[in-house]
Amino acid sequence: MKNFKFGIIELLGCIAILLWASTILLRNINLSNHPIYLFFLGSSPNLCAAWVTTMFGKWMILISKQNYTFKKHQLLCFGIVVMALLSEIVYDLFFNSRFDLIDFFVTIIAQLIIFLLPLLIHKEELFNQH
Repeated sequence: MKNFKFGIIELLGCIAILLWASTILLRNINLSNHPIYLFFLGSSPNLCAAWVTTMFGKWMILISKQNYTFKKHQLLCFGIVVMALLSEIVYDLFFNSRFDLIDFFVTIIAQLIIFLLPLLIHKEELFNQH
């Protein structure tokens, strides 16, 4: 990882960590009962988890001394969406929690952002890291 560059995936991952931490703090404070505020507190962990998992997945690929290619980026993003779907199904079946479609859609939107944004900004730099 000596040629590691801080890119858009890492930026989104760091933003997600800060957003997740602020969500945890704000849940304990109970500032408002406004629906948009409550929606933010309920859905931001899904967005954050998707971005942080993508960042750590990229790091695992780079630590194993493999190239982070477009194909690996695709598989990582798709795998995270599949894991989110499986998580919702498991919670629905085994923990008496309803399947939360909004949580799943937020995860899909997060993965679309972290999948497309690096391609739009600097495709050649993203996939040439060793």
